[in-house]
Amino acid sequence: MKKFFLILYILLLITTCGSKETLKSDNKVLKEQETIKTTEENPGNQITSVNVTSTAQNTSVEKHKEQQQNPEKQKEQESITATAKVITGKKQKEIIEKESERFFPAAVGNKWFYQGYWKNDKDKKIVKVKAEILNTEKRDGKEYFYYYAPKVGIRYLNRKDETGVYMRVIKFPFPIFSFALIEVDIEPEMLVIKFPFKVGEKWTQKAKASTTLFGVWKISRDIQSDFEVVEKVKIKTGAGEIEAYHIRANVDNSYEKTVENYWYGKDIGYSVSDTTSYFVQVDGYIIKDEKTGEIKQIIPEEGIKEYE
Repeated sequence: MKKFFLILYILLLITTCGSKETLKSDNKVLKEQETIKTTEENPGNQITSVNVTSTAQNTSVEKHKEQQQNPEKQKEQESITATAKVITGKKQKEIIEKESERFFPAAVGNKWFYQGYWKNDKDKKIVKVKAEILNTEKRDGKEYFYYYAPKVGIRYLNRKDETGVYMRVIKFPFPIFSFALIEVDIEPEMLVIKFPFKVGEKWTQKAKASTTLFGVWKISRDIQSDFEVVEKVKIKTGAGEIEAYHIRANVDNSYEKTVENYWYGKDIGYSVSDTTSYFVQVDGYIIKDEKTGEIKQIIPEEGIKEYE
């Protein structure tokens, strides 16, 4: 009998321990199930990258919907973008124009020293000449620079703005009486250099050239000049190698037709000229920087006395 109760006690003890382990196991499974359930019910506990992707997609969709619902705002944004492009293009254009102006510096007091020859002279005797901007003159409300080369008696009026260089008046000695000067007035003023420089650029200018001889005889002629920017090159001169634009002009003055070639150097201006009548090139210069006022100069080796 005692043995029976002992066996019964052992069986109860084993059953109780097994129930405890089962309970623990069941509790563990229950907790895992609760965790899984919690994860399913709370997607915020999932991987962050999924949330970021979803947010980006939602933002894109919302932005697209906003643009569809508010076309005025979209137009405003497009207008702002277009304006920014215009401003950028304008700045670039201004830079190019300013760069072009450097090929024709103009300031009172500027001097250039040239040497050349007349092509009808068999001996090709070298002539040395100084040209200078003496002052400014006004014609029809516009201010022109007064250029003067006293040794050959040539004078002319030019002005410069952001569109180019214009010629208005030329004065030169009368072919028979060297003491008398002919003043040729060009109306309208003629665009002889077009800004900005662009290789291949062509333009035509028509004007009337008028003069009065000895205050009595008035002579007028229609003139037409066809200009072309031929190339941008480096040329050797008496003032060294310079960067220059080559402009060709086909001139019809109702009396004859001529071909004229001019080279305008950077920070120098009129540097070389090869025409039907003469050839000339720069030997030196004294030029004031239009922005800084700094004087840049190259003096001919033999000095300037022979040029005056």
